[in-house]
Amino acid sequence: MENELIKRNPNYPVENERSSTLPNLFLRSALFGISRKGKMVENKLLIAQGGHKIYYTGFELNQSDLDIWIILKKKCLLSEMQPALLKATDILNELGLSDGSSDKKWLKKKINRIADAKITLSFNDDRDGLKLELLVKLAWHNNTFRVELDDNLSKLFNDYTYIDILTRRKLKKDLTKWMYSYLRTNQKVFPTHIETYQKMCGSVSCLKIFKQNFLRTLRDLKEQHHIDDFRINKTLIEIKKSKKLKNTFDGNKIWAIIRGYNTRFALPDEVLASLTPKELDWLSEHGGRARIGMMPEREVKKILKIKS
Repeated sequence: MENELIKRNPNYPVENERSSTLPNLFLRSALFGISRKGKMVENKLLIAQGGHKIYYTGFELNQSDLDIWIILKKKCLLSEMQPALLKATDILNELGLSDGSSDKKWLKKKINRIADAKITLSFNDDRDGLKLELLVKLAWHNNTFRVELDDNLSKLFNDYTYIDILTRRKLKKDLTKWMYSYLRTNQKVFPTHIETYQKMCGSVSCLKIFKQNFLRTLRDLKEQHHIDDFRINKTLIEIKKSKKLKNTFDGNKIWAIIRGYNTRFALPDEVLASLTPKELDWLSEHGGRARIGMMPEREVKKILKIKS
């Protein structure tokens, strides 16, 4: 059952073991940036795509903090009790790290930084706003954490993206992780100034160094087939996304899955990995009933636009 599509909390999108849903606003800004040594800031303005403003107070967070928060968020949403209980050893194992005393000390420091984060969001020229925290409760005893999410976080999930956790963890550099996640949020990537990417990811390097690192990142993503190609047009970066990153919907593929896995058992890991966010959403909403015959075949084909 470990790869089953689960929606325990009705205020959030479906979760599964391989993928996690994250607000696009988090992935299109420097909220989780690429700074290795985050300093303490107060009410710092973070630039985000779409003109949204994020005012942040706390230690600057990076991609390793996001890796940890993804685990905390998922466990909270799937837990039957709140606050959720998480063992340090389990979190470190999911991160692919050892569970020695120094690792547990590092993890506790990281989780405390995440819990200290205070966020104010501004929308529509400051006509709308929202204050939230990444964690509203945190306690620990003998390397077991008790954590709870801020209820306000659910309001950001009207605009979200599925992130393949296993794929993301294979990416070693923070800028590569940030760019991979950013690309997942955009159906089409419009030509963008390299300075804009620098601001959105929170880089403090000089532009010349950032440009070298950014182009190296794009080459790595291309080699790993996360993008098809990229081109530099003066100060603009043009990126052509890989098909596997596009949020398409293939009714024929869904129909084949329904016919091939017409049981109550969870879908195999490789099947889940092949699905786009739209396809995952459809299967989470209708797939269970369709696979065990609770939806008439004619109705399913009509929804999927399958010709008889």
